[in-house]
Amino acid sequence: MAKNPNQLCVFCGERPQSKTKEHIIPRWLIEKTGDPKRQGRFAFDFNQGRPVEFAFDQFTLPACQSCNEQFSDLENYAKGVLTKLESGTALSEVDITFFLDWLDKIRIGLWHGNLRLTGDRYKVQPRMFIQPRLGMHDRMVAIYRSPVVSQRINFVGHDTILFQHIPSCFLLIINNLFFFNMSRDFLFARRIGFPYPTQLRSKGWGGPVEYFLTEGIHRIMKPILKTPIISPCLEFYQPNAYARFVNANPELYSRPYVVERCLDWRGAESNVLVGKILTSRPDGKMIFLNGEYTPEQQVLTNVDDYSLKITLAEQTLRHQLAMFREILQYEYEDVSVRHKMIKLYEYGKKQNGILIERLRNGNL
Repeated sequence: MAKNPNQLCVFCGERPQSKTKEHIIPRWLIEKTGDPKRQGRFAFDFNQGRPVEFAFDQFTLPACQSCNEQFSDLENYAKGVLTKLESGTALSEVDITFFLDWLDKIRIGLWHGNLRLTGDRYKVQPRMFIQPRLGMHDRMVAIYRSPVVSQRINFVGHDTILFQHIPSCFLLIINNLFFFNMSRDFLFARRIGFPYPTQLRSKGWGGPVEYFLTEGIHRIMKPILKTPIISPCLEFYQPNAYARFVNANPELYSRPYVVERCLDWRGAESNVLVGKILTSRPDGKMIFLNGEYTPEQQVLTNVDDYSLKITLAEQTLRHQLAMFREILQYEYEDVSVRHKMIKLYEYGKKQNGILIERLRNGNL
């Protein structure tokens, strides 16, 4: 009997043995940003043509009690890092790594919530759950600070068609901090000198992808992302890779350039290659961190809070399109799958284009 995804633990993907409910937006963050009973937009029902809204403290998904307890440590760590970011206190590589884990959790949790709330127009079967997804791909966060301090939490990009199929890019707003977050396999590997794919082959709709890797150029290219982001900002990048990539290409991942830029490099003994944190100095030079880092107060000058929100929302929607375009470059064994992907991209492009136009007209 097939498992009902709506009944599975959002963390591990199994049927909960001792069932609890997980607040996808943690209770401490809900309380930090306003009234827990206030309404939030958590999805868009494409069948009904309307947003799905309800109280923040009601946005829960099934979870194992053991998984829930395990991830409470991550929540406590993320809460501490957020406090450091608010005050400009020094951050360690571990701080940033755990915070990126937390953003993975929030992003994938929002994706699961979106699929379960909307009935899923395109029949996406969630094969990805929070626990096995943490830290498995290249990931980054760009942090922007608004001149206006207010209590709020908002998301952008979590309720689009493109996000339903590739939950890799969204914007999270917490009070006066804006977190632009992306994570995907080989998102920027080539541009930081790590091994990267020269060819990708898809086995079918939603199926596995074959990667044919080549050696990196062992230097950093700027900009780090092929589609640049708005600056100035506080930006952190962390290269990660599945163990199967490392184990299948040991000669590529054992180069000194790669090994020296990893926090955890154990080859076949590790489930994932964890890279060091890459960031930019005030002079624009990109460096891999080695120890603590005191963040500069990066503020876009002459930009008010409303304009910052619109600008970063548009950036999020454009990067979703850019990431989906890359998938169209895959080799598809089934031509019909490619046609379906192109059709989906065109629909998503139209939808994101409408959203961008609404943003420009002041309709958030």
